[in-house]
Amino acid sequence: MEFGVFMKIFKMNPVHPDKKLIDKAIDIMADGGVILYPTDTVYGLGANIFNNEAVKRIYEIKQREPSKPLSILVSNVESIPLVAQTSMKQMDIINNWLPGPYTFILPKKSIVSSFVSANAKVGVRVPDYEIATGLASIFPIITTSANVADEETLSNPQDILKQIGDDVDLVIDVGQLDNLEPSTIIDLSMPNPYLVRRGLIADKISDLKESGDEIDFEIIKDITGIKDLLNLIESLLLKGNNTLIEILEKLGIRDILEKIFGISLEDISFKEFKEILGGLNLSEITNLMDALKIKEKEK
Repeated sequence: MEFGVFMKIFKMNPVHPDKKLIDKAIDIMADGGVILYPTDTVYGLGANIFNNEAVKRIYEIKQREPSKPLSILVSNVESIPLVAQTSMKQMDIINNWLPGPYTFILPKKSIVSSFVSANAKVGVRVPDYEIATGLASIFPIITTSANVADEETLSNPQDILKQIGDDVDLVIDVGQLDNLEPSTIIDLSMPNPYLVRRGLIADKISDLKESGDEIDFEIIKDITGIKDLLNLIESLLLKGNNTLIEILEKLGIRDILEKIFGISLEDISFKEFKEILGGLNLSEITNLMDALKIKEKEK
């Protein structure tokens, strides 16, 4: 494939990045450009978060639904309150984990446009990677994996460009990255943190139980689908304070699930629980989610 005539490629040493080239990359984004750049997880697509046209281009490149939010990368932890609302408790958690391969979901501030996130929340990253944080030293930038939506995440720029096409203005090429794992996503927008997506070094995420208070089971009201429900239950299990059946009872959904499944859940494992949920047909899923919505209305 021949790449775009105007696309620039900067070869860069990840250990000793060229700051002049990083400044040039910032200038390109300041002018509305979209870049392909490395992070501490995978290669990402970046743009100035305040340039709506550039943000729209990222959605087009990824072939991603505009209703699905993008995350923001800032240069340091101290910059997070510029784009998201944070409490002291949330910042205590964030300071324990960032910089690093984690995305924290927080209530967004009005400075973040609906083009970046159409809902009231936004994911924020501070990678442990000098090139990435340097790119965000003047303004926050978009961070999202450099792949077409629902397609394989690749680890070197040449393969990535073959997949996404040549509609980027700059590539920062540090060669092959060592892993294909995205960031681990943790939602801090509710009373207690919970795991949204397992990514790089997610095995350490169980340490979050040290950061939270007792589980607030009212967060069931924020569940909007089967995947969300599984993520919530898994995150509560990781806290180690309750068994699966105890969690289902405290969420008030044990009876609903047993009625839909037609079995007792008393001694079931989480793995078996996931398999059962995965085997539900569309009608059964609809009944389950309708039941949860009814429960929400009754609270």
